[in-house]
Amino acid sequence: MKGHGIGDNEGLRILGTPVGGKQFTKDFLDHNVTQQVESFCEAVEALGSVQVGITLLKHCTGLCKVVHLMRTLPPTTLGDLPSTVDEIVLQSFQTISGIVMTPLMVTQVRLPVSMGGFGISSCELMAPTLYVSGMIAYNLHGMALIGTPAWISCLPMDLTEPLQRISAFPGLRPVVDLVSQPALTPEMVKYKEHKEWSQLMYKYQFQQLVASSAARDRARLVCLHNHSSGAWLEVCPSTQLGLRLSNAEMRVLIKWRLGAPLLLPELQHKCPLCNGGMDCYGDHLVGCPRNGVARRHGALLNLISKYASQAGMPHVIDKNYNPDSRQRPGDIAFTQWNGGERLYVDLTVRHPLNLSADWGKVKQGIECLEEASKEKETKYQRIVNLDEFMVFGATTFGGLNEHAQTILLEIGRAYTTAAPSEEEAMEDQCHLNQQLLMVLNKEVARMLRSALPQ
Repeated sequence: MKGHGIGDNEGLRILGTPVGGKQFTKDFLDHNVTQQVESFCEAVEALGSVQVGITLLKHCTGLCKVVHLMRTLPPTTLGDLPSTVDEIVLQSFQTISGIVMTPLMVTQVRLPVSMGGFGISSCELMAPTLYVSGMIAYNLHGMALIGTPAWISCLPMDLTEPLQRISAFPGLRPVVDLVSQPALTPEMVKYKEHKEWSQLMYKYQFQQLVASSAARDRARLVCLHNHSSGAWLEVCPSTQLGLRLSNAEMRVLIKWRLGAPLLLPELQHKCPLCNGGMDCYGDHLVGCPRNGVARRHGALLNLISKYASQAGMPHVIDKNYNPDSRQRPGDIAFTQWNGGERLYVDLTVRHPLNLSADWGKVKQGIECLEEASKEKETKYQRIVNLDEFMVFGATTFGGLNEHAQTILLEIGRAYTTAAPSEEEAMEDQCHLNQQLLMVLNKEVARMLRSALPQ
């Protein structure tokens, strides 16, 4: 810029990006990003709500605050900005949650919610891939404007430095080799979207996290690697919608998700309810028969019945609804299921990491649900046609078996029949899933807190 008469302290702001001297850019980033992120995090901490605070950190600061700058400025120009923002947001997360995290916990927090994390992505990690994807998109757009096929043009910028950073991730090396070519090719086009990069990076991070963790943590992470387990983190905190968690509930659930000990791990503990041995992580508490297991079961059953009633689906709950037997084949019977058929549903919640479990065999956290389904089918096969029977299975980490997903989908379809638009119908179905997982997590939080000092 000096050759054009612009000094180190001079520059312009063009479409939100600083263009000018080094000091001008540094001052711009410090004033418009670093200071604003610090002020925002301080305001979030002052709210006094853990659930609202974590939600705001996820959606309103960190990566989402600087993503435009990282797509338009090289990582070398950004300097320490990405790592500084990461540090500010991470410290705020620890302050709000009340947890001092280990390096492995930090890695988990930065994973997507669907991979067991909290969706608070690392700016430092994503800066190189955001810049490369931004430059590919820029070049494609420019060539489209002048009517020249993009793949016959040369990339008008040096991507060597960011690509070297990206190549540190083994899963991304083939992509780096592809993008390192001197001209764009049709195969490169999809990498203008950053999600193509981030999915590979997150996958690699998750694999490394699992490989670096102890046996119980490996099993826990695998159980959390699904879309439903983190539904309670994706809700809009609302008391009116039944989607609000207290600070005590949020803090214990964050510890539960991160695998942080609830009690001092160096001491031996006894369950105050059954006087049996108790671990420090809560595995015993969420399965103790004297810790309100029936209450948890009833809360989920009542929610399913409530939405089925609102959807106009005739059903009978918790009664002897088989006239030929004193036994009831399940917890709820739908008398007009899927066009007039009868369906018996039995609800079960299992903890995949109970103390007798072989953690090394936990693959997706639903093996315990498959085992439970077989037990239920064996129990009821003499009094009900198994073609008319389903086990609605959920794990304490929020995993749902195939039958549970099918049942929720059918109730959601019936519930949204009168919705004005398909978009509103999808929102209603999403709300049903969120409500169910919120009720489950409230009950898990209650059970975990039962042995904690109040």
